[in-house]
Amino acid sequence: MRIGFVIGSYPEPSETFVSRKVEFLLAQGHEVVVFQMISRTGKQNSMATNPAIVSLQRNGRGRPRCALSVLHAFISAPVSTVRICARARNKRYPGSGRLDRLIRYLQIAKRKIDVLHVHFAGNLIPILGVRDVAGIPAVVSLLGSDVTSADRARIPAYLQLIPPESEELIAACGYLRDEFVRRTRTRAEIHILPPEVPCAAFEREREECGTPCRLFTVARLHWKKGLLYAVHAAHELRRRGLPFTYDIVGEGDERPALEKAIEDLGLQQTVHLLGMKNPSEMPKYYRRADIFVLPSVNEGAGGVLMEAQAAGVPIVASQIGGIPEAVQEGKTGRLVPPRDPVALADAIEELIREPQLRLELGRNGRVNARRFDTAVIGSRLVEIYRSAIEKQASKGACDAVSKQPAVAEEEKRETHSVCS
Repeated sequence: MRIGFVIGSYPEPSETFVSRKVEFLLAQGHEVVVFQMISRTGKQNSMATNPAIVSLQRNGRGRPRCALSVLHAFISAPVSTVRICARARNKRYPGSGRLDRLIRYLQIAKRKIDVLHVHFAGNLIPILGVRDVAGIPAVVSLLGSDVTSADRARIPAYLQLIPPESEELIAACGYLRDEFVRRTRTRAEIHILPPEVPCAAFEREREECGTPCRLFTVARLHWKKGLLYAVHAAHELRRRGLPFTYDIVGEGDERPALEKAIEDLGLQQTVHLLGMKNPSEMPKYYRRADIFVLPSVNEGAGGVLMEAQAAGVPIVASQIGGIPEAVQEGKTGRLVPPRDPVALADAIEELIREPQLRLELGRNGRVNARRFDTAVIGSRLVEIYRSAIEKQASKGACDAVSKQPAVAEEEKRETHSVCS
């Protein structure tokens, strides 16, 4: 298969669920073309095998980049260019102008894609109609922020546009599926496909648990991750006299607030903000950890939870969003109410004081993580692609059959006219 990935920017270190899919598909012999909406210079792709990358970016004024881009897209597109232009002329969609959208249709069509996989629902807007205009089925992944928001009553306008434009919908967890259904009232079938984790990369021998106990978090430094609550929980743990260190990997706009809280609470020697790390380095950080902490106040699937479990690290996390689907309470970790530093500290203290419990939860976590192994999730993804392609082929066949009587009637009228 020739698969097109539509994403904001590629590669993003925080979006390993995209790059892992690309790696799996390439390893299985499929072709992958990545269509990115935002081009960022200076980004490095650390993958061993790189996909083709095509920019669908517009300029700052929302107009086509230049007149030559129209000509180039028109000339280099396949023979179906005229048909695509004719279909696009009669379609109206919200967002960018018709000409800008037509360029994107042609850019995608010339790559002869079998199926498009759109990551994050909002990225579908610039290519709305690609199925009807270019005849390419679109699979849409609902991954978190594109579905949820702080205001549960607010419904992003683009969510209402997704069902008619996609052959298959994928949610990263049941929570996101339910939120999407609640907000759009759709009756479309939605597949559940959690983020994958390459278990083999994380299942190596862990370093021995020692003193002080090592707490660890991987997250964007964003208010949704609740890291200020974790810092206050760390202050409470130190007040109780427990020996520990706390490392946080990630970057984001909440760094200044976290740095100030760490300084105000006198935790400079205990809590460390390590910044962003290359995904290939992450297994070694997990192997050094004794307890993984994720104090989110708003969370979708939480892919880092699968990584922690694959590495055999017990988890303390908020009981919110899709987290309870990934972490089995009492079996692979402890779940606590969100926004509660004391409850978070209590759960961490229990695991600090009971090394054997940590080991038991970690062993269970490794078993649980195998459900999310790249091979398992990747195989299911390929089945979804094939289903989307088959549905599109059936739709095309049905459309052809439905047009036959109209064509026959037109030919009959033309014949009658000539004979007369």
